[in-house]
Amino acid sequence: MGFHAVIGMNASLDIVFKGFLEKCSLEKQKSIFCFLPTSEQQKLQEIPSPSQLSSQKIFHDGILNFVHYSWFIPTLNTYSPSDISLFLVLFSPSQIQSLEAILKIAPASFPLSIFGQNFLKNLLISSLVGDKKTLLQLEYLPTSRCNDLLALSKTSWTRIIDYLGLYDLISSLSLIVETKLLKKIFNALTKEQKTFIQQKGTYREPFSFPLLPLETWDGEAKSLSILLHKRGLNRLAIAFSTQHKDLIWYLCHVLDIGRGTSIEKLCINKAPQTMSEHITEQILDLTQKSGELHA
Repeated sequence: MGFHAVIGMNASLDIVFKGFLEKCSLEKQKSIFCFLPTSEQQKLQEIPSPSQLSSQKIFHDGILNFVHYSWFIPTLNTYSPSDISLFLVLFSPSQIQSLEAILKIAPASFPLSIFGQNFLKNLLISSLVGDKKTLLQLEYLPTSRCNDLLALSKTSWTRIIDYLGLYDLISSLSLIVETKLLKKIFNALTKEQKTFIQQKGTYREPFSFPLLPLETWDGEAKSLSILLHKRGLNRLAIAFSTQHKDLIWYLCHVLDIGRGTSIEKLCINKAPQTMSEHITEQILDLTQKSGELHA
């Protein structure tokens, strides 16, 4: 049985409690254990202790591949070109390609020692986390329907955000009576977007969202796309604002630093639970219909 299945919804609390027990004498540990149900005793024996969850364990090698490369650029830019070339060795081939194109620096041509790799990884990880010392590994996140969504790529999220923004457009379209404006809007949409709107033609927003300022729109497809994308980001933040703080962190960091920072700020204020759940359903519907989670 994996830790994720054993820990369940109270992962962080269980780990903290185990840490408390380990600081007690063996005699006291035994006396406390006696008052716990057998299932709880078994769970505590199987979960990792805080000592196992050091920063290097929490942020295992995979974290560097999980986080979008753009989050590392501000930190890398504080180092000399020769130092940056050493850091680049740590990344995946696709990340190296993207970072090399932006930074105009190639990775070092010689191998790094294990000690050197761990030291540099620690610097990168610390730059992401800062004082956030309790970030859980993905497998220790509290149970949530949104956990599986973290498997989606940044490209998939960008597409989902675009489609979430179309819900705002659908709500606004129902109030537009000017034929000329309607025609201009539909001309600016892609074939796929038009199909989506037609499929959701009977959709009615159960919550009050600000209408799109289409009366002042300049008529350009690009500006409409940007406007819809911003609305999609807002919906995504509403859906995740009620989730565990570490789940929000992972979502922000699978996205590029621009979108991730926006989500981070928008999630500071929690949305009503019913609104959050409603938009979560929209996200899950989009991923299921497109087969994103099964690709």
